Amino acid sequence: MKKNQEIKKLYDIFIDSTHELDSKLQTQIKKIKQEQNNLILLSQIKLLKLVCEGEGLNYDEIKHKYIKQKEIEKPSIPSQSSSSENIFVKIILNDKTYYYEQKENGDVYDSESNKVGIFINNEVQLTQ
Repeated sequence: MKKNQEIKKLYDIFIDSTHELDSKLQTQIKKIKQEQNNLILLSQIKLLKLVCEGEGLNYDEIKHKYIKQKEIEKPSIPSQSSSSENIFVKIILNDKTYYYEQKENGDVYDSESNKVGIFINNEVQLTQ
């Protein structure tokens, strides 16, 4: 009888641990998906800016026409990344949030993915 009770306790501990591990995994999966979506959106925005500059098109009109408004309203630049993509660092200046590439001549973006400056000599220099 004691063996059955000990086995049941072990089983309960195992089930609790499994549920805890599953919830942690689900949380990490959600974070990774969000980060990947943000990286994709950032790449789309960069490509769109390059095309608009090269073709002489109005960036704002094209952005609102081809990129879903829901995606634009989300914070679209990740603060951390484990991939080989650019890693953006989040900084708050004058109560505004900015993201920058921590490398010489790295781009600085505002929370709406607009390029607003450059990272030079280990300092963020805003151009707007």
